Amino acid sequence: MIERSGSAVRRVLVAGFAAAVAAGAALAQQPAPNGSRIVFDDFSDPNSGWTQHAANGGITVGYQDGTYQVVMTTPTPLQLIWSGTRFADGAVSVDVADLAPSVTHPQGLFVRGQDPLNYYGFLVQSDGTFTAFRWESGTYYSESQANTPLPAGLYSSEGMNALDVMAQGQTLRFFVNFVEVFEVRNTKWIDGEAGLLFGNLTLDRAATVYDNFRVEIVR
Repeated sequence: MIERSGSAVRRVLVAGFAAAVAAGAALAQQPAPNGSRIVFDDFSDPNSGWTQHAANGGITVGYQDGTYQVVMTTPTPLQLIWSGTRFADGAVSVDVADLAPSVTHPQGLFVRGQDPLNYYGFLVQSDGTFTAFRWESGTYYSESQANTPLPAGLYSSEGMNALDVMAQGQTLRFFVNFVEVFEVRNTKWIDGEAGLLFGNLTLDRAATVYDNFRVEIVR
């Protein structure tokens, strides 16, 4: 199991959000003390419902060693793995790292997904950069500058990194290892589905490992 950077317990991002999650429950759903609902998957159960396929267009995705792993061996446009969880206000988080050997490639989360052509994306790369963007009607729109440098030392190339997106009204806030790095206001959509996002811009092997997918739904 790859060790993650930062705190062993994900920090609360909004006052009033519940912090505790039932450990080891694959796609568990439970009420939180403030009336919100928590969905959690640590990928320990290979039957918890995530997409699995091998060598489909040069992409292999599935459960491995208690995580969810993606391996791309060809150039790959951005791919979405849908969680089946839709919400308006709340927070979505996941732990992510390159799965060695791997070239630098985009990997992260999408939120407020309406369909494959309409969503917000949040990507990090092992070169210590991030990108926030909107995919609307099949067209890419930058929110941040592409490949914006993260604060020095924030991104760990040695282990897992915590990615969080907090959604409230028409605002999205993006966090890497519990530090806010960007904000989008006046979003196009006020609710939508969340899930995993990745791609490969090279001819070399690009691989990602995800763990501890968590959504806290306020509404």
